[in-house]
Amino acid sequence: MRDGGTTLDSPLEERALGPLSIDIDALAESGEPPASIPFSEGGETERFERLVDPPPSVDEAAATLAGRYVAPDLGARANIALDGEALELIISGSFGINRVTLRPLSADVFAWKSNEATPPLFGVLSVGRRNGKVTGFRVDTLRTRHMRFDRAGD
Repeated sequence: MRDGGTTLDSPLEERALGPLSIDIDALAESGEPPASIPFSEGGETERFERLVDPPPSVDEAAATLAGRYVAPDLGARANIALDGEALELIISGSFGINRVTLRPLSADVFAWKSNEATPPLFGVLSVGRRNGKVTGFRVDTLRTRHMRFDRAGD
C-alpha cells in the first residue's frame, strides 16, 4: 500500500485492477484493530469485517462442508472432501476440472488456491447456511463474483 495522504492505495491498478484504497481514518491508531474497514475498489466501497473467532480445524470444517454441490449458472458439479490432511474442492463441468485446496479463515469463510492453473488461481469461498445447516457456498475471485453452488440432494 502507498500513502496517498488520506488513503492507503494499492498499485494494483497498474495491473488493470482498482484503484484499491483504504481510508486512513478508518484504521485504529492504537489498541484493538477496528471491527471493520471500508475498502474501495474502483470507486465502489465495501465494508470488510474482521474475523475474530479462531478458524475451525480442517477436520471440523469438513464435518459440515463435505458433500456434493451443483453450480446452476456454471453447469458444473462440485465435491468437497478431505484429501489426506487437506480440504479439497473439486469442480467439474464442460470446461474441465479444477482442484482447489480450502483453508479455513472462519467457520463460513475459506481462502482457496489452485496449484493446477498457470498462473495459480486464488479466491474466497463463503458458506451459506439455513437453520445452522450448510445450504451451499459462493466463490469469488478477481474475475468472478458470487458464483453460487447449491448443496446437491444425496
